[in-house]
Amino acid sequence: MKSMIGKRKKQEPTEGYTVLIKKQAERIEQLRIENDELRKKIEEYRQKEQEIADTLVFAKKRQEEYLTELRVRYALENERLRRFCEKMNSYRSREELLKAYDDSFASLQEARQELENIIENDLGQGANDYLSERKRLGDTSEIPFTTAENIVRSDLDKVTSLTEEELRELLEQL
Repeated sequence: MKSMIGKRKKQEPTEGYTVLIKKQAERIEQLRIENDELRKKIEEYRQKEQEIADTLVFAKKRQEEYLTELRVRYALENERLRRFCEKMNSYRSREELLKAYDDSFASLQEARQELENIIENDLGQGANDYLSERKRLGDTSEIPFTTAENIVRSDLDKVTSLTEEELRELLEQL
């Protein structure tokens, strides 16, 4: 009898261990599957991270290109304004200035057209839609970007309102 009791004792723990081992094996298999899924997700995140990093590098490069282009445009516009101011300072009388204005109005129109093209190209159709919608609504308030023609016209209005005495005084100061 002792031998049977010993066998039973050995079999019972063995069956319990077998069940425990099967459960642990199943859990290990589940964890392996979960681990594989997580590895795939990590790989996807790494690919997305690389795409984001590449996009940031591209954006920084484009930013530098835009800033360089903007600096060149700014420098060219400043040079054009400097030459314009030099020309304006060279006129000695109101009549001379008005004659020069009449002569250079065509170039101002070209500059205005060029600026409008720049606005259209840089800001796209949205700027044109914005301006046409303002016209449609009858909004005659100051446009957020002033054209050269508007500046020159306002300056000419000031010039024509000068008296001869004020003009002589200004010419003497030059």
